[in-house]
Amino acid sequence: MVLAWARSCDRIARVQPGGHRPTRHMRILFVTSNRLGDAVLSTGLLDHLIRMYPAARITIACGPVAEGLFELMPKRERTFWI
Repeated sequence: MVLAWARSCDRIARVQPGGHRPTRHMRILFVTSNRLGDAVLSTGLLDHLIRMYPAARITIACGPVAEGLFELMPKRERTFWI
């Protein structure tokens, strides 16, 4: 299970396809699986978020086994275990 949550200026950012994409101070919390295989599959979604919101700061929550997978991800502010 993958959960991507975006927050901008103390409010939840709702993005419609082709609509306004808030970027000012946007932070994304990317919560992914504890299992390595599932975390690998979730990297496609994370890559999409990085391309869609290039100014966003990204925090990744994952299991200890998957932490190494996300170490070199661009725009990653922090990674922590869940």
